[in-house]
Order: sequence, then structure tokens, then C-alpha cells
Amino acid sequence: MIGAGAEGTHRSLVEVPMDAKARGLALVAYLQTTMHGSGLDGDWRLESSGRYVTVCMAYHCMNDLGYYDGWVSFTVRARWDSLAAGVFTPRRGDGAKARVYDLEDLILEEWAYAVENFVAEDNVSAQ
Repeated sequence: MIGAGAEGTHRSLVEVPMDAKARGLALVAYLQTTMHGSGLDGDWRLESSGRYVTVCMAYHCMNDLGYYDGWVSFTVRARWDSLAAGVFTPRRGDGAKARVYDLEDLILEEWAYAVENFVAEDNVSAQ
């Protein structure tokens, strides 16, 4: 908990104002530990944070034979007040490979689960 209120009760992070960059960096740190591995082998990076947060990552594709088949770089963008409703966008030139591996559904399902827990753990307010 952050600190004691007037009556000795603790305030959660939801009640403490955070600037957009601090919220974005907290989200990236959380994603780095919870949404990593099984193809999500890159590092999460904060691209922008304001009314929307935009983070980027790379997915390491693997074909049916178990061989690596290159990387797909992508961003996920969401509003802070509806964080689980992210929008997946592959980087230029990676769209075809993203469709072959059906990454949009995979990434957004993982995203929704991760950010639901992020908000539930009082890591960020939905401002």
C-alpha cells in the first residue's frame, strides 16, 4: 500500500495520481514479467503514453516443423480507461507473417488477460 490516509487506512495506487509516462513504464515492467516467452521473446517497450498507451514487442515465429521462421514486430495500442480492448498492429512488412501465424488473436487474448490482472492488482488507474 502507498500510505496511510487520515483515518489510518491505506490508499491503493489507483488513488495516487500517476503521470502517463509512469503508468506506461509500470505497464511495460509488468508485461515483461507476465507476457513473455512462448514466442514473445523480445522486450516490451513503451512507444507512447498519454490518453492511449502504445507498447511494442516482437514475436518469434516457429513453423510446423519446429524451426524458427523469423520475427514479427508489432504494437498494441489501448486507451487507459479500456485497457483490455487493445488494438494489434504488425509493423510494416510483417502483416502477412502475422496473418499466417494468426498472431492478432493470440496476442490480444494474452494482452486482455495480462492487463486485466495489471489493473486488478492496482498497478494503474483507468484514467
